[in-house]
Formats: sequence, C-alpha cells, structure tokens
Amino acid sequence: MDMVYYVNKINDPIKDGYKLAKKIKLKISTPSLIILISTIFDMDKFKRFMDSFTEILPSDNIIGCSSGGIFQGNNYYNKDSVLVIAFSNRYKSAISYHDMKEEMIANNIINDIYNQLREKYINIDIYEKFLGFIFFDYHINNEYEILNTIGRELGVPIIGGTASDRGKFKNYYLIYKGKVVKDCCIFGLVGGKLDFDIIFGHGYKPTNIYAKVTKAKDNIIYELDNKPALERYIEMISEYTRMPKDIIERNIDYLKKSEVSKIDFTLIHPLGYVDFFGNVIIPYLEKVEGESLIFKNKISEGIFLNLMTTSFKDIINSLYQKLSEYIEKDLLAFINESYFVEVLKNPKFRKYEKNILPYFLEFYKDSRDISKYIIKSNCIGWLSYGEAVSKDILRIYTTLSYVGVIFKNVHTNIAYLLESYGFSEDEISIISNLINEPKTLLEISELTDLDLDTVKEIINKLIKKKIVDYMDISDKYYVDTVNLKKVLKKLDEEIEYEYQKKKSDRKRLLDLL
Repeated sequence: MDMVYYVNKINDPIKDGYKLAKKIKLKISTPSLIILISTIFDMDKFKRFMDSFTEILPSDNIIGCSSGGIFQGNNYYNKDSVLVIAFSNRYKSAISYHDMKEEMIANNIINDIYNQLREKYINIDIYEKFLGFIFFDYHINNEYEILNTIGRELGVPIIGGTASDRGKFKNYYLIYKGKVVKDCCIFGLVGGKLDFDIIFGHGYKPTNIYAKVTKAKDNIIYELDNKPALERYIEMISEYTRMPKDIIERNIDYLKKSEVSKIDFTLIHPLGYVDFFGNVIIPYLEKVEGESLIFKNKISEGIFLNLMTTSFKDIINSLYQKLSEYIEKDLLAFINESYFVEVLKNPKFRKYEKNILPYFLEFYKDSRDISKYIIKSNCIGWLSYGEAVSKDILRIYTTLSYVGVIFKNVHTNIAYLLESYGFSEDEISIISNLINEPKTLLEISELTDLDLDTVKEIINKLIKKKIVDYMDISDKYYVDTVNLKKVLKKLDEEIEYEYQKKKSDRKRLLDLL
C-alpha cells in the first residue's frame, strides 16, 4: 500500500512544514489525497505552516480539520502538532466542500465526487475498494442525515467526525485545499488496491434505568416520563448511583459549562439508546436550559433513553481490545475518538479537579492498571466532537465513542519491496519518483536531494537495466510499471538461482564435515 503517515510537533512552522512535505514528496512523489489533522490554533502560525508545506506539495488535495488532540500510540499532543496521512497517486481520489446553508449538502457532495471521478479517470475497476473521509463543522446539526445520504448513494465505507478544539467550542476549523474553512461539510474519497477494515466501539453499556421521551422538538427534550427532562435525568442518575439528587445536580457541569475540561456525571452516565441494529448510540448533550436538555442532534418523541454507564477500565479496554484483534504487524490504525472520552481517561485532565467527588475517584480506581493497555505506535488518531461511520447498511453518528479504519499491508509499497531486489537507497528513491510520473533530471535532483551528477550516473545505470526510459519530446525520464515488472521477474530468477546454488554449496560442506 503506497501511503505514508506522520505525527509531528510543529515548533517552527516554516521550517517544519517544509521538512514534513519534503519527506512525503521523497517517499510517494505527488500524493492523490492528504488527510491533515491539526492542533495548531494560532491561525497565523497555521497559515505559515501550510504556506511552507504547499511549496513542496500541491494544496488541491489536502482536507482535514482541527482537533483537541492527536495521538500516536500512547503519546498525546494537544498543541502545535499535525497528523498527516498521504496516499500516493497510484490511488484514485476526489474531494468536495459545501456550505452548511445549502439545502442539499449531501447531494451536492455526491455530484461533485461522481463528476471528478469521471473527469480524472478513464475507468474504475470493479475490484477497486474505496474509502470516504467526512469532516463536519460543529455548527452543523444534521450530520446523520448527510452521512446517511452520502453512505447510501455512494455505497462506500466512510469514517470521520466533527472538528474540535480543546473543549472551548470556539476555535475549531476545517481544512479544504490547504485553507481554513468553517460552517461546512468536507468529504474526500480514496480508492484503488486498498485493503482495510472499519471499526467502531465505545466503553459504555446500558443500565436497566430508562425513560420515555414524552415531549421533544428537534434537538430539545422538554419532558422525560412526563416530567421536566432535567429533573427526570437527575432522578435516573440518583436511582443508579444511590446518591442524593442535590449532589448530582451540583456535579452536572452542563448547568454552568463554558468548556469541557473535567469529569462529571454527564460523561460517566450519559443518556443513550439502542438503534434498530443493536448499536448503542449516545447523542451529545450540548447544554441545559431551564429544565430542558439540548442535544447536538434531533431526538424523536416516543423513543426510550437508557442511562448509560462506564468505568475507566471499560473506556481504556474498548479500543485496546478492538486493536488486539489485528495481530498482523504491517498495519496502520487511523482512529477518531471522542474528545470527551479523552477527558475521562487522560491524566492530564486531572489537574482541573478540585474537591473531587468520591464517586468520581471510584471511577479511576483501575487507572493504576493502565500499563496493561499500551497502544502501539502504528495507531494514530485525533479527537472529535462527534464520530461518524458508515458501512454496508449501517450509518452511525454518535459521541463518546471511536470510529476508525485499519489499513493493512501499509509498508507493502514499491519503495519498501524494492529493497529485497538489492537496489541501493538512492536507486529506490529515483525509481519511486519516476513511476507513472515523468520528470527531468533537475526535478529528480530536487526531489531526492541528490546532486545532478549522481542522478545522471544512477539514471544511466537504470536505463541500461531497462528500468528507466527517456522521453525525447519532453526531456523527461520515467519508469513504466510493465517494463519494471519484467526486469524484476528476471532479477528474481537470478537471485533465486544464486540462493539455490549457495544453499547447495552449504549443504555439500555440511555433508563433507
């Protein structure tokens, strides 16, 4: 799979942006799609980073969003960092952006994607697999409807979520063609010989305490079980925890919330429901106004909401166990996880706690066992204000969960495999940059950081081996994959012959001894 990924701290936006883009360019030449997640909230710094980054790489295929945090393995970065996944031009791609004010956002995105695929590619093979990435602005309140339409009409797996910041709900942004945009939905599609699985999960389970939504309009619940919604919600938590209602009310931070930065009952015991397919859906409770509960998305009258529960161990173990199902080494897990789950599980948020409730301390009793759940460095991800996943007939938009994609055979790309044929690092660099993309000697020199004399010497050597061809009209060199395959097949036979000969000689020596 021809793709690369990086999680980098950005100290000097100009220097670090240039270096990162150069590394990507060197490995996969011109990417067909770049996913970029940023925790840079200084807009001037982000602009300088992107200007430097796009000096080397084109900006017209870069999409992504801001995040309250990004991670690689168990390392967590919530400031001045970027996560980048770049797919080589061996993959097909298309991207789209539409404003949230448009009535037909999903249909407009679908039309864009189909039109771009038709314009850019002669044919799409029936065996090619496609994957969609979707990013929402926090102000969009119809994420599920958009996801459902795109997932149903395109028929491809989709993962993504809602842009976030560090719990303040005011600094988030989206990225389209390398520029900051807001109040919109962004969609990207990549396809080809991709090998991947979609994953989804959370650490919550329903309790046996539930209430019927007896009065609601759009995303506001006025009554549960014919009682004021907040009153009944507090009752439900009290029934489960056996704690006085006044203590619970004082520890529901949404009554006085300006930002999410510490544990409260709404994170440990949110309201949720089980959908038609048995999936637990947890809608995000944005705030409380009077006795009404205001959610991020529409809640229908007549449904039953369960009180949910979780523990520190369940939260941590949920993603760890899912990743443990994949034992292959050559993987990349790209995850977007709820920012609010990170508030629960990350020790960095403990510093905000003052006079913490004993019930919350009980929640953390398993935190000393955290060393059991070490996540490897080939798991990277970002934190969102909502998680979206579409696969087959399922479409889910929820919070307090994680969604992700497991890419397989990540390092099984041409550059990686050429090493086994005995090519030098410089030869591999040149071959990789010339596959299906002709370049002049000067362009090759700039891409590989090799001087012109060295490039000429290696190019001549590769021409003699019939790996590189020359185009007189454009004065460019290129590698044709059909010819490359023939050469590699012959090389393989020669290597195998030498191996068998040496093996035979080793056996003769052992027999003599």
